[in-house]
Amino acid sequence: MSGKLRRSPGSPPDGTTTLIGIGDLVRTSANLHPQFHVIAIAGDRAWLREVQHGSDHVVPAAQCRRVGRN
Repeated sequence: MSGKLRRSPGSPPDGTTTLIGIGDLVRTSANLHPQFHVIAIAGDRAWLREVQHGSDHVVPAAQCRRVGRN
């Protein structure tokens, strides 16, 4: 798995492009919680770890919206 930044097609209202990378704090829905840390990115998939419970998930990178950097 690579550590490259991936573009998230869901652009913020200000028109900028969102990039996600390893170590970022992201969400996968319109709600602010749950939040996930990005563990790895491969192609169009992101491996995420839920902050609260520590469970792992693999989701399309396009579904991730960056909340902050870790």
